[in-house]
Amino acid sequence: MGARRALVSFLPGTRVRFPVPRPAAEIVGGSSGDIIAGSGGRVIESTGDDVTDQFMDGARLALAAAKGAGCAIAVMTDGSPLCGSTTIDAGRFDGTRTQGTGVVAQLFMDAGIPVFPHTDLGAADQAVGRLERDGGNSGSKGWLPKPR
Repeated sequence: MGARRALVSFLPGTRVRFPVPRPAAEIVGGSSGDIIAGSGGRVIESTGDDVTDQFMDGARLALAAAKGAGCAIAVMTDGSPLCGSTTIDAGRFDGTRTQGTGVVAQLFMDAGIPVFPHTDLGAADQAVGRLERDGGNSGSKGWLPKPR
């Protein structure tokens, strides 16, 4: 019998009590890496409110939940300042996207958890297959927990 895996859904924005829907938010003045390092960049809503601290709180909660669940990979909604893994809004509130990562996606990557955009489930599936085939030792930091 094959290994059993579970899909865990986690919405970092709702965990830190953002309303649904919430105002648009974009990373300005730096990158998600800068925000995580505390060296620059902010997450600003279209209302002008600075929500950087809430984004970081949501990112930390998401990472803790992922580690607690034995997360092998993450699939996140691309384009988001929280979860974008290949693109994010450009920080001008004009609908333009740019190459970059959201705060949660970057924190996961920094922790060694591979992140895939929701638009490339095939690549995520291939990554899980490689991890299972290689006993969880595939990639530079990739890992896979033992089946329960």
